[in-house]
Amino acid sequence: MVLATDLGPFRELVAVALAAVAAATSLTLCWKGSLGWQPYEQVLPQAAERAGGVAGATGIVLLSILGRESHARFLVGGLAVGLAVAFVVLFLAHSYLVTARTYAMPADRGGMRLVGGFHLTPAARDAMAKHRVPSIEQLLRGVDYRADVVWTKGSRDALAIALTTTYLGLVIAGTLTLACVGVLGTTAL
Repeated sequence: MVLATDLGPFRELVAVALAAVAAATSLTLCWKGSLGWQPYEQVLPQAAERAGGVAGATGIVLLSILGRESHARFLVGGLAVGLAVAFVVLFLAHSYLVTARTYAMPADRGGMRLVGGFHLTPAARDAMAKHRVPSIEQLLRGVDYRADVVWTKGSRDALAIALTTTYLGLVIAGTLTLACVGVLGTTAL
């Protein structure tokens, strides 16, 4: 009630201005950084972050406009709950993919994680069966951490898409959940 009484006829203008500032800030943070050439391993995660930022900023503006309507508060509340559930599901899916399908590289190779795949190549399956290699990690050490020898290209690409999609979903669902809660909070004043 404080916001409605203190701002009088400018209440809606201030609400739209705040939404525009939030969207502009989100876009600035998303597109900030180098625009020069970068390896695709760096570009893809940045593209997902930027796409998530654009979707989040768009959602923030739309929610702020929708949230001004008193009959839409129930819809915004339901959307907040649905997005929170989606966030948890996407978090669990992303966590599973990262822990089950990526592999630690040794420190002398940068200590980064190697993105694997869903299906082994025939040669990798044979090596594990015939030579009794007990784990993917040992197989990777044996082929000098060449992922293309262990997994098929299609399955590596599918995993990269799954990781990017779940990450992008996390960013969007989290941003819009917070936006819904913020809209509900400002309309309750």
